[in-house]
Amino acid sequence: MDVDLAVMEDIRLTDPEKKVLQQEASLPSLYCQGCWECLGQCVARLPIPDLMRAYMYVYDYRNLGMARDLVVSLALPSRVCEDCSSCPVICSVGFNVREKIRDIARVREIPSEFIV
Repeated sequence: MDVDLAVMEDIRLTDPEKKVLQQEASLPSLYCQGCWECLGQCVARLPIPDLMRAYMYVYDYRNLGMARDLVVSLALPSRVCEDCSSCPVICSVGFNVREKIRDIARVREIPSEFIV
């Protein structure tokens, strides 16, 4: 515990540590960063951050049950992302929002008895 607490005595980053963090920050992300800039852009007013969280549950946590429970709780329209000819949502990290939403919305159709 003393070693862990000693880190707090000087929390300044060294130049090499800063460089590593900058390199990591410049890599494209696979998951939503939670900036919420997408809210208000969707004409259907879909809860995009929640849907992106469900996407992360499936593709990062490998927890289909959590994703399904979340998506079902959102009471989405039956035809998600099918009414727009083009998606007006511009993601700050460059995700194809419509593609990800259409992908994750499918989990609500999986019968719960098939999810372990």
